[in-house]
Amino acid sequence: MEQSIVRGSLILVIMVILFIVAVFDIREKKISNCWIQVLWVLGILEMMVFPETGIPERIFGSCYISFLMLLPSLFGKRAFGGGDIKLISVCGWLAGAKDIFWIFAYSIFAAGLYIGIRMWKGSMKGKEEIPFAPFICAGALLVVLQHMWG
Repeated sequence: MEQSIVRGSLILVIMVILFIVAVFDIREKKISNCWIQVLWVLGILEMMVFPETGIPERIFGSCYISFLMLLPSLFGKRAFGGGDIKLISVCGWLAGAKDIFWIFAYSIFAAGLYIGIRMWKGSMKGKEEIPFAPFICAGALLVVLQHMWG
């Protein structure tokens, strides 16, 4: 009982911080390194509370999607901002390799749906940038809810 309260409280704190990050990204189109650092500290605590997700899975989860997001930048195409890449990296540490795939998949789907609706309505212009952190946070929330109800 006590352990589930600690786990639930930690998840709630992480989700609140992700919500704050999403709001800042919407307002300022920037993700503060301060919030990323707080999430990394919580990730270290989370590792103690959720030991079933091992360190190798966390490292792989932290690296593989963020590397894929960084890849276009290496060829001169800016697809994602640095804050988005750092956010997905820390989410990969928190979630592990399997779940970060789903977080990213849900994020891409939701962002694509958002862009499609805006284009259909005619309210999106050309190569307008959108904040991606809200979609990452929504994807993380979906994965958390899947674990709660799945």
